[in-house]
Amino acid sequence: MKNNWSNSEAKKYIKKYNPKNKPEIFVGDNINIPLKNNFIDLLISINTIHYSFKKDIDNTLKNFKRILKKDGIVIIETPAPKHMLF
Repeated sequence: MKNNWSNSEAKKYIKKYNPKNKPEIFVGDNINIPLKNNFIDLLISINTIHYSFKKDIDNTLKNFKRILKKDGIVIIETPAPKHMLF
């Protein structure tokens, strides 16, 4: 998986998985994600997971997996490369 997506790559992904080109955007916290199982194609977490520790990280990743469709993509960005997750 690439580390960085360009705008053109994101647009190609949206066209492939949402041909009407109208992505739905949901905002929430990492632990309590009010979405159904296997609901989303793309999950982007920007500068959030490094605020979690131990059990919360496990719960966050389980929730990400729970709501993501089978061939979905998760992008996690964090400014904390020395976090215990890594």
